[in-house]
Amino acid sequence: MSPIPALSSFGRRRFIAGAALGAGAAVLGVTDAAAQVAVPPGASRFVPLPRQIRFADTRNPAEYPFGMLPDAIRVQITGREGIPDTATAVVLTITGVNRSEGNFLSVYPTGGARPEVSNLNMSFPLEAAANLTTVRLGQGGAVDVYAFAPSELIVDVAGYYEPVSEPVSEGRFTVLNDALRVIDTRATGVPMPGEVVEVFVTGAVPATASSVAINLTTTGTLAWGYFTCFPLDVETPPDSSNLNVNGPGETRAAAAIVKVTTDAQGRRGFKVFTYGGGHVIVDVAGYFTGSDAPASVNGLFVPVNPERVLDTRRPGQIGRLWPNWVVEAPVPGEGGVGAQAIVGNVTAVEARGPGFFTVFGAGLLLREVSNLNADVGNQTIANHFISRISTRGIAVYSQSGAHVVIDMAGWYIGQPAVPFRTYQNPPPPAAAPPWRIEIPALRSRNGQRVGWVSRVLNGPPDPIVDAGHTWHWTGTGFMGQAAHVGTFAHRTEAGAPVYNMHELRPGDEMYMYVDGRLGDRRRFRYRIVRTDLVLNVRESNSANAQKILRATRLHPGTTLSLIGCTLPNGLPTSLDHRIIVTGELVDWVEV
Repeated sequence: MSPIPALSSFGRRRFIAGAALGAGAAVLGVTDAAAQVAVPPGASRFVPLPRQIRFADTRNPAEYPFGMLPDAIRVQITGREGIPDTATAVVLTITGVNRSEGNFLSVYPTGGARPEVSNLNMSFPLEAAANLTTVRLGQGGAVDVYAFAPSELIVDVAGYYEPVSEPVSEGRFTVLNDALRVIDTRATGVPMPGEVVEVFVTGAVPATASSVAINLTTTGTLAWGYFTCFPLDVETPPDSSNLNVNGPGETRAAAAIVKVTTDAQGRRGFKVFTYGGGHVIVDVAGYFTGSDAPASVNGLFVPVNPERVLDTRRPGQIGRLWPNWVVEAPVPGEGGVGAQAIVGNVTAVEARGPGFFTVFGAGLLLREVSNLNADVGNQTIANHFISRISTRGIAVYSQSGAHVVIDMAGWYIGQPAVPFRTYQNPPPPAAAPPWRIEIPALRSRNGQRVGWVSRVLNGPPDPIVDAGHTWHWTGTGFMGQAAHVGTFAHRTEAGAPVYNMHELRPGDEMYMYVDGRLGDRRRFRYRIVRTDLVLNVRESNSANAQKILRATRLHPGTTLSLIGCTLPNGLPTSLDHRIIVTGELVDWVEV
């Protein structure tokens, strides 16, 4: 993406444009039998443009025209740059420069209803982001680009799909068994602003491959800027982008489909231009066949209208993933039984923290590659992907946790793999304080208020409880552990927060809330099962502490105990004795 000039208004919204794709890990063999299979309706082969070409730019409508709709732009695809009227789908990069707060863009066929899918997400004003998109062409060979809120829009086209009626050699997609890293400049030094990095794929893909599907990652960026992929035999970077960053120190990933050419030394590859500087990491996910490949239907593309395959936010779904969790979803329709791979968009919503996401075939081997990278907690970010599928469908691994959304744009003909393993998700991580405790049945000292809420903190006990808070007894369990958790609060001092704790009865409930760090918003529910008294423990020493803690462990299982000072009859209060109200864990939910 070129530097942003002064903005101009377009109706009630403003728009812009840019690019991206994703790494998958899969396999695909072309069989003789596949060559004899009838071509399904809509099956198409990929045709790359000589280089990525800008088709629309809301910053410069005179040079890159588009049609205006109330909240979208319409981009004509066919009839330009040699794209025939018969083209079925287009591969393009959309770039948005956000003019609002949380925002998203959707690309869909002209004439169709806007689907419940997003292709690009932006979180803050002036954020520039790009993503690769594969979309079916609509009425008149056009697509519409919708913006939820004001944004500049840029649309760059990398290639298109044209229909075929018989097995073909060129333009079929082959997914590699494992995504292959072909360059990582962290081993050689960070590319400087304006530098062009040559990326060679000789040995990674056949010499006749026409294009490669890659995941382009940058880390340790030096400044605001963008990265552009273009063929080896093109001298000047095109006026387009594949990956955008918004400042120094960022880690971002984007997918791209890049035409492969040969340099003077006979090496096959492409170039990456970095406007602002930053490391360049390229993983090859697969390639499109050249003219020397055997004729087959295997790897032909079947476009579909954008379809949501997975959304963990929906009722009945797994919910927001925890660190190191895997979620699976079946592939709907004919693709579930007649595809080797699918193409689509993967979105992480409300990331729990920095981390990466990997898309792979359900029940297949999980490799250490990434399709998507989150920089910070609570981020929403998307990337294009092509991934192998199995007869069980598609899966996503999350390093740090998030909601996950998968939208499918089409599939590549072939056989789904046979799954051979099941992933067991680990328990969510334990959460140390700060927490928030709530006991609805606990009355205030004067009895005028029912229900008590307090912060629970770690540290030296006296400053915490003297400030009216609740102390997490050092050495007892954390939320999320199968352990006994001990807490202590004043009965008569600091506002007498637990003055009437002796009134609590079996069956009353206690709630403990994790404070939401890194997106952890669990609520643990406990039901009171017993009340105990421990006498003659006034002196502060290890022996007396152990007597008190033993009482918190009298009930088996996972428990929460509230401890306070007491008279021997349980009423307030004496420093000589302790009252312990214990509840057992009933369940937990994320709220």
